[in-house]
Amino acid sequence: MPARRITFAIVFGLALATCGRAAAQDAVDVFDPPVPMVHEGDDRKKLSSNAPRVGAGESCASAATRRVEGARAAAAADGVGPNLLGLSIEVVETSLEKVAFALGRLAVEDFMEILLVAGNGYGVAGLKLLRSMFERMVTMMYLIRHPDEVENFLGFHWVHLRKTVNHLKATGGDPAKYYSTAELADLATQYQSVRPRYEILCECGRSRGLPAWTKRDMATLTRDVGLEASYLTLYVWPTFQVHTTTSGMVLRLEETSDGVLFRAGAQRQEADNAALAGHTCMAIVLEEQNRFFSLGIDVEKMRTLYRKAWPMQTPEDPATESARV
Repeated sequence: MPARRITFAIVFGLALATCGRAAAQDAVDVFDPPVPMVHEGDDRKKLSSNAPRVGAGESCASAATRRVEGARAAAAADGVGPNLLGLSIEVVETSLEKVAFALGRLAVEDFMEILLVAGNGYGVAGLKLLRSMFERMVTMMYLIRHPDEVENFLGFHWVHLRKTVNHLKATGGDPAKYYSTAELADLATQYQSVRPRYEILCECGRSRGLPAWTKRDMATLTRDVGLEASYLTLYVWPTFQVHTTTSGMVLRLEETSDGVLFRAGAQRQEADNAALAGHTCMAIVLEEQNRFFSLGIDVEKMRTLYRKAWPMQTPEDPATESARV
């Protein structure tokens, strides 16, 4: 297919900073403008978005003077790619391609958010964001390997909408204030059409609804795509920080001679861990998208930049496990 070769590089310099010391903020070089979603007069469409940036709507002056703490990270791609990183690709628009593109692009945004909070010392916040990034990455990889389950993933949208309406009713709200009669009727029809996909028969003979779009839990999905070794550190531990747990509470407390102290201030170690883990996930997402969309990304260059960003902490390769699948 016709395409342009565009060199795109992101280099994030998140330098360690002490209190009161200003550091340079992340530099993002973008060489491609946003493109429209639809090609007029063409049956092929573009998967595209704006290029990723750190800090939404923030002026250069404030970005340059904001105090940052944490670890540096880098991600780069050289070649023709989807607008996962601000570029575009022409595709035959299928449900799988749209889902793979969207989940990959959302993972990029998760990575930007991780860098933003980790760079400002909020390491635990970075771990919370890491959990959703890991889930998006694994779901994308799983659906690419099991395209027959894409419609189940998409269809669960109607289950979520019905739950929203039911919660609204349960709290005394009137759905008619937010949805038209036609929308509510369409929701009821769509829900009834997909409902059998998400029900299982219990031993008592009654059926019950599934809590998610698949019967498989995240551990099973992770194992399916070959990333089980990362499940504990990149998903389970961050989940403890997302939910109200004893583990998440204890992480922020410290026993002192005067009693229990809440550890305020920058969480530098957690920030380093979140940035490293987020960059690892980002590298895996890029390699997965490279294979799926046949982008021609220079993978070795990307891996070299990854190792330079984390010279003392780099795994054997950011996507080694993924490549084995």
